[in-house]
Amino acid sequence: VDTFDDPDLGEKLSDAKMCLPAIIKPQIACGVSHAHSM
Repeated sequence: VDTFDDPDLGEKLSDAKMCLPAIIKPQIACGVSHAHSM
């Protein structure tokens, strides 16, 4: 998904076997690296 303003979004989600509601995450992570260490 590049934009939620796409008029064909519903069809594209259906073609990808996805349905709403869905959790959408960015492709590039943000934050600090030490947040993932224990």
